[in-house]
Formats: sequence, C-alpha cells, structure tokens
Amino acid sequence: EAQINGTERERFGNDLYGAFGAMFGTRDGERVYAVGISPRQWSSLLEASDSVEAVQAIGDAQGLDFADEGDRFVAREAIKTLIQEWAGSRTLAEVAARFDETGVCWGRYQRFGELVAGDRRCSTENELFREVEQPGIGTYLSPGSPIGFDGLLAVEPAPAPELGADTESVLAALGLTGAEIGSLVDRGVVATP
Repeated sequence: EAQINGTERERFGNDLYGAFGAMFGTRDGERVYAVGISPRQWSSLLEASDSVEAVQAIGDAQGLDFADEGDRFVAREAIKTLIQEWAGSRTLAEVAARFDETGVCWGRYQRFGELVAGDRRCSTENELFREVEQPGIGTYLSPGSPIGFDGLLAVEPAPAPELGADTESVLAALGLTGAEIGSLVDRGVVATP
C-alpha cells in the first residue's frame, strides 16, 4: 500500500481489516469480539443477532454484496450498530449461549491483566506456556513455539540473557582477540555479568 499506492492505512481500532470482526458490549458491562469471515461464520453471526433482514437492507441500500468480505468491511459501522443493539440488550451469558448455539466465531474480550489472572488458556495448564525465572525480575509466564508434540515444545521458553551475557562472544565474532576484549572489560567500556 505505502510503496505501490503511496497511501497509508488508516486506523481501524479493533475492527478486522478487510472483513468483518468487531467488539460488542453486553448489558452487564462485558465485551465480546465476533468475526464473520467465512460464509458460515457470517451467516451464523447474522442469525445469532437476529439481524439477517436488517443487514440485507443495509447492503441493498448501499449497493453492496455481503457475500464479499470487503463489502462487509465497507459497511462495518452500520452492521456493528445493529449487532451492538442486539448484544447490548443481553448479558454475556445470554450472548454466549446464543453465539455458541448458532456457531458464531467469537470470544470474550479481555484485558491482558484479566487474561493472565483468570484464563486457564493463558496458564501452565496450556501446554504452550511455561513459567520462566528471569534474574532480576522474577517468575513470569512465557509462551514457547506453538508447534509441539506430546507436551514437548519445539523451543522451550527460556529467560532472556542478562545484560552483557553475550558481550564476549559478540565481540569475538567481530574479530576482537581475548586480550582486546579483556582490555575493554577492564576499562569499563563493556560489561559482562
């Protein structure tokens, strides 16, 4: 876009660029994010939110075909308004039940603090995560590679190296001798742990 067309993509907040995905607030102050990318996801979202006819009317009025993901994106504000009216009159439990019943691709929208404090998918119960002890910081949750077999990750999470831990090997790779590196350390130019 920037190089060929000379344009900058504008900000779209939490909207899914080029298709339909948006956040909706519920009556009890919770938030959900739902997408309609595939034809099945799209029809499920409209069915769940009782908005099939109203969304079709938006498409007709704007000359858009919502079988096309791009057209859904173009009309996203009007579509979001309809679905928000539906979600805003229901609790999270009611929205969740209806979305699950109709097969909507959705999830509860969480802040990162909520995620790490209370979502087991972001915990050591999930094979992807391990607790890592980082010197000077403490223990924190870290993901490994998502590709793993039988509970073993291809790349196990590890603490970040301490500041200066790789100084000698980096300087040696640049061609400095042990004596030159030692001189730099002695003079306080570089540090090692």
